[in-house]
Amino acid sequence: MRKSHSIEPAHIFSVTGKFTTLKVNPKHLPSRPYTLHCFYSCTMRLHLSIWAEDLPGTSIVGTPDPFAVVTVLNDDPGRRPTLVGKTETIQNTFSPDWTKIMTLEDFELGASTKIVVSIYDDNKRNDVPMGSTLFDVGSVLGAKGSILAKEIKGGGVVAVHVEPATESAILHFQLQGKDLINTEGLGLMRKSDPFFELQRLRKSLRSGGKVWDTVFRSHPVDNDLNPLWNESYIDLQTLCSEKRKQKLRIAVYDFEKNGKHVPMGEVKVSVEELVAAISKNVHGSANTALTLKKEGNTTGQLVVLAANITEEEGRSSKVVVEELEEEINAEATAEMEEEITVAAENEEVVAEPDDLNMISPTFVNYIAGGCKLHVVTAIDCTATNGDPREPNSLHFFKDKGQNDYEDALNDICTILSKYDSDQQYPLLGFGAKRNNAVSHCFLFGNEANGVDGILKTYRDTFRAGIVMSSPRNFSELIHAARKEAKAQLVRS
Repeated sequence: MRKSHSIEPAHIFSVTGKFTTLKVNPKHLPSRPYTLHCFYSCTMRLHLSIWAEDLPGTSIVGTPDPFAVVTVLNDDPGRRPTLVGKTETIQNTFSPDWTKIMTLEDFELGASTKIVVSIYDDNKRNDVPMGSTLFDVGSVLGAKGSILAKEIKGGGVVAVHVEPATESAILHFQLQGKDLINTEGLGLMRKSDPFFELQRLRKSLRSGGKVWDTVFRSHPVDNDLNPLWNESYIDLQTLCSEKRKQKLRIAVYDFEKNGKHVPMGEVKVSVEELVAAISKNVHGSANTALTLKKEGNTTGQLVVLAANITEEEGRSSKVVVEELEEEINAEATAEMEEEITVAAENEEVVAEPDDLNMISPTFVNYIAGGCKLHVVTAIDCTATNGDPREPNSLHFFKDKGQNDYEDALNDICTILSKYDSDQQYPLLGFGAKRNNAVSHCFLFGNEANGVDGILKTYRDTFRAGIVMSSPRNFSELIHAARKEAKAQLVRS
């Protein structure tokens, strides 16, 4: 969808709170140029998740045990970065998929919020740096799927996913394995050490194909083919983006200290199906079991001992989960490698969205939901701005610094550009004579590439000469942007 933004400096008309229709009579506008834009202004809490692929080694021999630290850079150069959080350590892997979700407080649209992701090899004596990279949170939100990946020095790719931190419902669950097939030979001396993971689909950083992303990892139960895992809690936003019919994967592995965990079986199930498995129990009757499969063969069962959803109003689900986990004294999550497994091409994964929660939608909600933003800029070319050749004109180009129009174009378009899908910007004008007639909507050259392209096109056009006129009427610009928006919807 293409939205129109008339970008001029000095006075700013902002719309805050719920979305509102803003009506402006051009006759009542101030004599100085103005900036007309419509933002949903608010601060938000965001959830950050991180993973990496093909990280560089830190020694000639051995495989690293990586963890990541996230910090926010402060605007004041004298202040130290603010710690957001630290992931768990995953043993023996070059491609860690950390499960810990971090929270970024008070993100504000328009403010420049930069985070540094630093990766270390966990060493008992001294942690070894593996590389770091800088992300602009706005750029991550504006990227497809709100996922942005960057290469780090020495090799490897780090990705950050950002989504709104909602007051999500919480899934309380407990699973038990039953009659799992032993992966330790005949099992005369020892048995498998099973643990399970809850996984959701995402795209691979390298191939672009679908891979299973781990969002929860249990502890391993030693030497047991009927393991009883601890009660656990996870918020539904993290697990399935609140889509309770979305198919997830529960994958069971035999834990190995070298990080090369052996698959023991898997099953695909939705949150609704987990809860339904419990609701089928009547007066202590047998629990409904989920069948584990490996390469088409049955390898055991998962019994759902608990699966219920609770709503926590007015409190962060992240805080609630942490409190609940403390209450049941869950053992520390084992530090294990996440071995990314590519989903088979013929694998059918059904996603059926729940009823949408339309209470107080924010700009971030729209971006995270797939809304595309195309920015259109427009310049007031009426004679009320003064002769561009005179210093008192708002279009006068200074020897040092920028004029008011350049400041407004740079400031606002820099913010909006993070969410524009193609970085190509039509620069329009109104109120100037074209072919001996006043035009209220005309294009300055070709579409500009990036914010620097907008500034260059503006300067080149005015330096080449323009016949400024009147009146100030931008209604044709709005109609042109509306027409282009409809065309964009047809093309998509």
